[in-house]
Amino acid sequence: MSKTGFTTTALNVPYSKNDPHNALQMPLYEAVAFEFDSAEQIQANFKGEYIAHVYSRTSSPTVEYFELKLKALTGSHAVLAVSSGMAAIFDALIAVVKTGENIISGDRLFGHTYALFQDTLAGLGIETRFADLNVASQIEKLIDLKTRVIYFETVTNPQLEIADIEMLAAIAKKHNLLLIADSTMTPPNVFCAGKFGLNIEVISTTKYISGGATSFGGAIIDHGNYDWKLNPNLSKYTEKFGKNAFIAKLRKNIYRNTGGSMTPQTAKFMIQGLDILELRVEKCYQNCIALGAFFESHPKIKRVDYPGLKSDLRFQLSEK
Repeated sequence: MSKTGFTTTALNVPYSKNDPHNALQMPLYEAVAFEFDSAEQIQANFKGEYIAHVYSRTSSPTVEYFELKLKALTGSHAVLAVSSGMAAIFDALIAVVKTGENIISGDRLFGHTYALFQDTLAGLGIETRFADLNVASQIEKLIDLKTRVIYFETVTNPQLEIADIEMLAAIAKKHNLLLIADSTMTPPNVFCAGKFGLNIEVISTTKYISGGATSFGGAIIDHGNYDWKLNPNLSKYTEKFGKNAFIAKLRKNIYRNTGGSMTPQTAKFMIQGLDILELRVEKCYQNCIALGAFFESHPKIKRVDYPGLKSDLRFQLSEK
């Protein structure tokens, strides 16, 4: 993680290559395909010996820069930008779980995530076992040899339930499971997922990061703290790519073949959104605290549910 502040870091992430015109803002590279100097260079690229952009469905300079910026701001190992938050969830899970295996998930979820687990993944032969993730015994009794993932939302949408992440990380580590969180509601300027033992984050960048709901997007963040040898679905990639096994499977298989890529136009919005994310989130927080205090003192309101208020039962866990 950078030693500079969040916004300073965001504004000073270097490009992967020097811009030919020394543009201070990453240009919008609206191009489908990219040229090579020779057939030999193309061949080297296909062999993985020469890294360059080929086709924008798989990578582009603008999308790459958004990934680099988010990687710097999260202190993570690798980032993959996708077309939506739902694409991030599906791609991440389908890379590590197969037919006949199962995941354990919190029973409070974003509605479409619940539908994905209950309908789409079930149709592929992947079972989701729902549990109250604040009760350790309830989680552990669901784990068996076919369990691959514990999945949760850091703050549930829309119930605002708070996960005990420290406890979940301990259970996942004990059973060699992957800990995946949807951290959309806790953007990277307020929550350092890797420090809490999360292995993978999935984010709907449509929400806080896009900066005013300008565009749809998603991101998969690998914190580089999981031994991919523990997941049998990545054995082929682990042998070849080691620590990069997960992101390699996504880029070379799942992401490339399903086509849920982020567009360069969207990436441009996301880049700008990251630059002022800290300012916007801080203002959101101040407004919520002010509204919560106002509602608590209003004679016609019986109860206020907001974990940012000290009177809320979830306050201590949210502070933790």
